[in-house]
Amino acid sequence: MVFTGSEVSWTCIADAVDSDLLADHFVWAATDPKPKNQTFNINNGDVFKWKHLWSVLAQQFDLEATAVVYKEPLALLLEDLMKDKDSALTDIAAF
Repeated sequence: MVFTGSEVSWTCIADAVDSDLLADHFVWAATDPKPKNQTFNINNGDVFKWKHLWSVLAQQFDLEATAVVYKEPLALLLEDLMKDKDSALTDIAAF
């Protein structure tokens, strides 16, 4: 299992969120008038570094964590990624 992110992402502090916590937040934000027009950052408060977690993940899935290979970040434009997704967006909006 090769980490192909950037050196910054390998060494920086990252956070995560439990899916149940996030789902509860979505329900609250969608059904309670108090959060209207507000923004929120939802996380558990747990932090990690990929350089510490990567070998643990590899071991969990019975894989070998190989050497880190840093890659330059890709320049991705949402406009380019979505240009052929009109039907999917229409389906989502209709849901």
